[in-house]
This record gives sequence, structure tokens and C-alpha cells, in this order.
Amino acid sequence: MSGLKPLSTIAEIDALSAGRTVPQAFVDLVTANPNAPALHSMKAEGGWNSWSYQQFADQVAAAAAGLRSAGLQSGQRMLLMMRNRPDFHWFDAAAQFLSATPVSIYNSSSPEEIEYLAGHAEAEIAIVEDNGFLERILKVRGELPNLHQIYVIEPPDGPLPDGVHPASDLMKSGSADLGELAAATSP
Repeated sequence: MSGLKPLSTIAEIDALSAGRTVPQAFVDLVTANPNAPALHSMKAEGGWNSWSYQQFADQVAAAAAGLRSAGLQSGQRMLLMMRNRPDFHWFDAAAQFLSATPVSIYNSSSPEEIEYLAGHAEAEIAIVEDNGFLERILKVRGELPNLHQIYVIEPPDGPLPDGVHPASDLMKSGSADLGELAAATSP
């Protein structure tokens, strides 16, 4: 923290962040530190994956474009149900850039808990990690009239049910302009 004065009061923190949003702060952070490491994840075979802030931003921009193409709009909610993995962060941030609300569900949630949380949130889109999470959400899908689309990061082999798509489809819609999206957000 070279030369920075530590913040010590809520009033100082409020003054520093007044009028700013997470997307705006993210764009500023990426601009200031494009090559600095932002995310790390363990590789299955050992060692680490790493994404710089610019690489992270590129993933967020692709996810935002895909979610916008999928119909996620300002004010809507999107479910995220996955373990600790990098994809969570770019989908979570992308929803915020679209002024939507990401709603995380514990990966230990039962179908009944998923039904309650997804129904209460009136979620339009869900992104789940794998077939195990997909099966749980499909058990209660009939009780979730707002949930139109489900994306799976690690889809099972074979055809997917109607309205279920590989999450990789979300990353193929180009790249959203994060600066433009951030400018359109408000606290």
C-alpha cells in the first residue's frame, strides 16, 4: 500500500466510494493493472492457472455479451450454482455489468432449497457447474415459471433437455464494451 493512507472510518469509506459502482471500480482496476494477476485456480494435474486483470476482463466482456444475447436484462436475477471456480467470477461480474443481480446458491442446496431460492428471486437464467447440479435444478424446474434458460459449465454427454445449453455458448457472442456498460450502471 505504497503511500496510501489506511481508511479508518465508515464516513471515509463512504466518501471514497460515493457515486461509484463495482463495475466502474473494476474497469478502473483493469486499466491501472492490466497485467497483474487477478485470479488463480488449481490445475487438476497440479500447478496453477492464472488470469491477469485484462484476461479476467476479457472473460467478463464475453460473458456479458453472451448473457445479454441470452436475454438477461437490468433488474433481472440470475442463479449461480457451482463450486469455487474462476467461471463463477466472470459470470457474477458480467451480471453486475448488465445491472442484473447474480444470486449464488450453495452447491449443497437440495432441490427444495433451490426451488425456494430460485422462485423467491424470480430468476430468469441459471448457470450450474455440472450434471449433479443440473439434475437437482431440473427436479424443480416445473415449479419455476420464470426460469427460462439453464446453462451448464460441464454438460453431461448426450443431448440436453429443452432450455438447457452448454455455458460455453454464452462465451461465443462477442465481447461487450465494459467501459460503456460500467458507465450505464448507478449505485
